[in-house]
Amino acid sequence: RTAGPAAQPGFFPNPTRNVVAISGTRAGDAVVVTNAAGQVVMRATAADAATRVDLSHLPAGVYRVRVASVAGDHRAT
Repeated sequence: RTAGPAAQPGFFPNPTRNVVAISGTRAGDAVVVTNAAGQVVMRATAADAATRVDLSHLPAGVYRVRVASVAGDHRAT
């Protein structure tokens, strides 16, 4: 049996000052955070369907969070 398509990830809270919870991930999914200039400022790997990412070390600003599945498809930004 193969896994069906993953749910579209959700982010909470948005905006955040510390930790953001990402729902709808799968174990092994890549989580990439980029700044407004497009530079990668953080990478993480999802452990399961709910991933928490600590962003408290980043300065205040606008960031983009991208989740890519282990198959390589980008599911959310």
